Amino acid sequence: MNKIIAVDIGGVIRTKNEHASIETDNYLEAPVVPGAKEGLAFLINQFGAENVHLVSRCRLSKQPRSLEWLEHTGIFALGILKENVHLCVGFKGKIAKLKELKGTSKIRTIMLIDDNERIIDAALCYGYVHFAFVFQNYKTYVAWDALTKKHWDSFMERWQERFMENN
Repeated sequence: MNKIIAVDIGGVIRTKNEHASIETDNYLEAPVVPGAKEGLAFLINQFGAENVHLVSRCRLSKQPRSLEWLEHTGIFALGILKENVHLCVGFKGKIAKLKELKGTSKIRTIMLIDDNERIIDAALCYGYVHFAFVFQNYKTYVAWDALTKKHWDSFMERWQERFMENN
């Protein structure tokens, strides 16, 4: 398959919680964004586990904590492949990983789900991703519901129309 889904972790899968952030000792208590597990399972079902990647910024010293949190919360049990978890140092590191996932193939298309508009703007500008969802309202089910139910059919129609000749 020539389609890759890149999903951010902080603010999209893991709630942004000042009392249980990856920076605190109680990082394992950080809750999963409501609807995120269902949304990830949906993406894995639609595209296959090999095509769903978690791409997130994370300081080198905190990367083991992020991996432990993903295990602790059952994210890996959904079918996320550990080799598809990319914890990148800084903004440039994340953009470089998206470029690497895009590769040199003109037919590989990437959809990015992220809550950071700066990342999305850069990735779209450089052509590393073709579609992006700005993930907001991470405290409610609304964002994942919109992706998996309300807008999915129209999104897939546009994606298929745009890249039909590449498959």
